[in-house]
Amino acid sequence: MAESDGDACAHDVTFAGMCVQCHRIVSTAPDKAKAMQRPGFLTTAVDLQVSASLLSSLDADEQVRRASERKLVLVMDLDHTLVTADMRSMPSKMKIRKRPGVDDFLQVTRDTCEIYVYTQATGAYAQKVLEILDPDRRYFGDPPRIFHRENTPQGFKDLSQILPKDATSALIVDDREEVWPVVVRQSQLLKVVPYLPFEGDTRQHLDFEGKLTGATAADPSTASFPWSQSAGRLTQLSASRTGPCGREISN
Repeated sequence: MAESDGDACAHDVTFAGMCVQCHRIVSTAPDKAKAMQRPGFLTTAVDLQVSASLLSSLDADEQVRRASERKLVLVMDLDHTLVTADMRSMPSKMKIRKRPGVDDFLQVTRDTCEIYVYTQATGAYAQKVLEILDPDRRYFGDPPRIFHRENTPQGFKDLSQILPKDATSALIVDDREEVWPVVVRQSQLLKVVPYLPFEGDTRQHLDFEGKLTGATAADPSTASFPWSQSAGRLTQLSASRTGPCGREISN
């Protein structure tokens, strides 16, 4: 293994702090290292990073590909959005209940969108949930496109984790808005009512500073997925950025 002499490596790809070409240990000091970022649209591996110039090239290629395929990026939360988990009755096990209509929604949107999971849960939990939601890996990719707690250690979600250069072609479906930046909430977030299917289930509400402001009790009437609203937002985004989005989802 080659040792670093403290100078920045001239190559474009590193893994776990090592250049994949010359096997040099790359300095992470701000005055030594090049600006390296993870190409989230290609991998969720936190150890893989590329140079700014390579990232720009890869991102441009991805934008051309998505435009030619007329696909958007759809970023979906897990808990209280697609599923709800409950461990109260069996502490050593977990009940997972899918939101009604989710299977149909994923089936339709996979033709017009690249679907990512972005959750504040752990990566291991997200993997287990996707084994239920997408056992054949038809919707979220193979390997699955999962961003999780380890990708957002500060507790806030950031689209640049997925699309470092231009995230304007992404639509977000989430039951929480306070975890997203204001500009994203205003233009790209489709906020859904939290799915609370279990008796006695409550959902705590937080303000934008993370302070508890109240709670919502379980309500079966809020279970269905907002088909028409989701379809409308997807169609608007697709028409303005990549062309017609395709079939509209009906209630």
